[in-house]
Amino acid sequence: MKRTRIHRILLVTFALWIGVWPVGLRAQAPSLDELLKSNSHTIEVSNGNLSGDGMNFLMKISANAQFFAVAEPHNAREVPEFTTMLFRALHERYGFNYLALEQDPVMAQMISEKSVVGKRDQIFSLAKKYPNAFTFNSDQELEMIAEAGEVSNGKAERIWGLDQAFGALHILEKLKQLTPKAELRDRVARLIEQVHEYEAERFKEGRRFMNPDIPKPDDLKNLLQLYQPKKGSEAEFLITQLLNSIRIYENNYLAGKGQLTGYEANREREENMKALFMREYRLAQSAGEPMPKVLLKFGHYHIIQERSWSSVLSLGNFVLEFAKSNNMDSVHLAVFMNNATGDYGVLSAGEDYKPLASAGANDKWTIVDLRPLRNYLQAGQVANVQPEMRRLILGFDAVLLLGGGSRGTFKLTEK
Repeated sequence: MKRTRIHRILLVTFALWIGVWPVGLRAQAPSLDELLKSNSHTIEVSNGNLSGDGMNFLMKISANAQFFAVAEPHNAREVPEFTTMLFRALHERYGFNYLALEQDPVMAQMISEKSVVGKRDQIFSLAKKYPNAFTFNSDQELEMIAEAGEVSNGKAERIWGLDQAFGALHILEKLKQLTPKAELRDRVARLIEQVHEYEAERFKEGRRFMNPDIPKPDDLKNLLQLYQPKKGSEAEFLITQLLNSIRIYENNYLAGKGQLTGYEANREREENMKALFMREYRLAQSAGEPMPKVLLKFGHYHIIQERSWSSVLSLGNFVLEFAKSNNMDSVHLAVFMNNATGDYGVLSAGEDYKPLASAGANDKWTIVDLRPLRNYLQAGQVANVQPEMRRLILGFDAVLLLGGGSRGTFKLTEK
């Protein structure tokens, strides 16, 4: 009997050390469905503000956050609306002043200028003037950008565009304004004429200038040699972002043709996001904010707290570690549409996410806290966790399930 008891103690000690509880010794573990539902909170919209137990939860976990990262399905109607309300709450309670987006960096600069920031009509006018300057240009996205700029009292650029350039026309026109030499201005003007043929309207299949199958003029490829801009100048920034973007699109295109350029396209894109983030962050510090607080909204690939689905270290991983270096937190929220039927946002249609879909209603908004599930995963005490669900639990702090989610609209940009 004594030897049996000693053996049991040793077995339990070893199991705790390796993080696995022996099947014969563990209590009845809850199912994945039970864990998800027991960690769910309802979030509501009341008078244009977020409320309910889910909102209280979000504010609680954001108390020590320097960054709050929202992972979105692109072009959904409700996500920018939610982000607008969340930004307002984070600004009022915790001093968040900056909104970082998966948007063209040059256009983000343009809408952050004092004469434009927070002004809805001017932002929509720019979206109409440069149809390909905004990476995402739904009515709700542009409304969110306008309101965030108005709410913020940030001392630097309030809207941060951290993606590669989506179009070229607005960049070339801005570059032309910086050109002192008449001959060089004429060459840039000719480039503008060529690009305008493709960017007078939102791109059509096979008619987008940034696509690699559209021939690029030599003067465009040689802009750095033609300008020889000073290091750190605005001209250098504009040219470098334009050429880097063309290269990222080209590598991605070639990967689709079977060439070994896909990883490099994803790696360079993500590294550019991090570099643009730090550029804006340092500008905010230089303007007098020693610890800028930022709300980020990007696709899931970029906000996950670890390597993305493209196998590169994500922007989300970067901001998480960066916040930790400042003794602060970074909250990461994954958003999914959770409709019951139809051709959009039926989360339950995916085998991996069926338990998650059942944790929320199809006509309400639900927040699910994923953090308590991690110990169960590590201990092997929750069964039938599909690979994508496991990745979600380990890569995000919480999930927002948007019951009744819908596609964004494009009425205000006449599309």
